[in-house]
Amino acid sequence: SATVQFANVVSATLPFVGTPVVSGTAVTQTLIAAGNDTGKVGDIYVFTASQYWNGSAWSSTEIAYETGATLGTHTINYDVSGLAGGTKVFIGYGVGLSGTAAQMNTNGTFVLAYTAPAVEPVDVGQEAGADTQTVNPTDTLGLYLNISNDNGHTAADIEYEWFVLLINDALFLVSDANGLVAFDASLDLTAETFTYDHSADAIKIADLSLADLGLGTGDTLAYAYMYALEGFDLADTTTWFLDNVVVITGQ
Repeated sequence: SATVQFANVVSATLPFVGTPVVSGTAVTQTLIAAGNDTGKVGDIYVFTASQYWNGSAWSSTEIAYETGATLGTHTINYDVSGLAGGTKVFIGYGVGLSGTAAQMNTNGTFVLAYTAPAVEPVDVGQEAGADTQTVNPTDTLGLYLNISNDNGHTAADIEYEWFVLLINDALFLVSDANGLVAFDASLDLTAETFTYDHSADAIKIADLSLADLGLGTGDTLAYAYMYALEGFDLADTTTWFLDNVVVITGQ
């Protein structure tokens, strides 16, 4: 009798990378060196178009995942939590003791290993009242503004209304005329209003990229519906109202 064992077919010149096993944001894959390079000493690389994985973090500096490895079969582990959707991750190696990254690129001893999935917007702020969300700072957020209020005021009662953002300690408004407007003490808020369709209690304002705003882990973005009745005066807190506050923390 005989036992037949099936294994991965490895090229004599090209490496083989197995199917990625994804657990949360951690990815595990098998790298098998090309047949002609098995047993040689070289450096292993995990990289994107602009970054290298050094075994614990992504770096813009060219760096190997493992140096001086005896090439053969290797288990590769890396994290993809900080990668934008669609980012391609490559795994490869160079042979020898110097210039191995350049050699890897010249000889083509690398393959596409993983493509980060496209990031779908995380919808926040759809529930009435205060809402707190914790999200990855690379997420794109679908921002919903609740334009209902707890005071029984109708659209006919409201003269001015705003979409207010607090990005860390900086305050911004979204206005019909000028888009995103940074707040300062001299700003005439009555000229920076946004007119909402009150036929729905919640409307989608925007898909907002936290990364584009420079927000990282631990940073906060808060937004709310602000409105005023007749006789608005920012200094007089009885003339305006802040409702449906949403606080987002980068995680």
